[in-house]
Amino acid sequence: MNKFISDVSAAVVATIIATALFFLVKALVRFRRRSVGAVDVSIARAVKWEWSVAFAGDIPPEARGIEGKDASARKAYDLLIAHGGVDIGTTRLRLTVRGLCDETVTIRDIRVIAKKSKPLSGTLICCPNAGTNESTVFAFNLEEPLPMARELREDDEREQTEAFFDRNNVTLVRNEVHDFIIVGKATESLVNWRLYLDLEVSHHRQTIEIEDNGKPFKTTAYPTGGFANDLEWAWHEDRRFKTISR
Repeated sequence: MNKFISDVSAAVVATIIATALFFLVKALVRFRRRSVGAVDVSIARAVKWEWSVAFAGDIPPEARGIEGKDASARKAYDLLIAHGGVDIGTTRLRLTVRGLCDETVTIRDIRVIAKKSKPLSGTLICCPNAGTNESTVFAFNLEEPLPMARELREDDEREQTEAFFDRNNVTLVRNEVHDFIIVGKATESLVNWRLYLDLEVSHHRQTIEIEDNGKPFKTTAYPTGGFANDLEWAWHEDRRFKTISR
């Protein structure tokens, strides 16, 4: 009898230990997944065919290397940005967020922290011919002390007055993808800015900083006195930078 009780007790203890280990391992696995990151985030420039780029001084000689070559308007834009060019008026970005957790990820806010200075006035380079880009769009007024995401309808340029995340959030389940078009607008200043993505997963808060390859994004307003040099990327002719007559 004593042996039977002993065997039963040992079995109960073994079951309790096995159950405890199961939940411990499960908790550790969930923690490991969360520590890897709740979401996968990517950022890219969402450029329309029509664009304008500014430089503090003259156009860099390296950028002129594209002249006469079979380069699209987008390639010319990318080259100018890579050599220090700054978007004029508006910067358009595509922010893609994909959920990585078994738990639902809630995007509580997308916000901007910005630093303003005097707008650039050296060289303007523009490329005509507008295009279209269909997507959900958030506009940020970079001149505000705390720029907030406001939903923007690009078909009629109508911007909502209320901050989107004051009354809304966006949720992601595992492997669900959500695209945002981020539009940063400068009307008075040269603005250096970074994006911040505020998340919540199982009551845990997380903030992700989004930069332009380790540097802030830059957007400049059109200067009051105009630019010293006005150029156009003549992609439809001989693919050269041509002076614009005002």
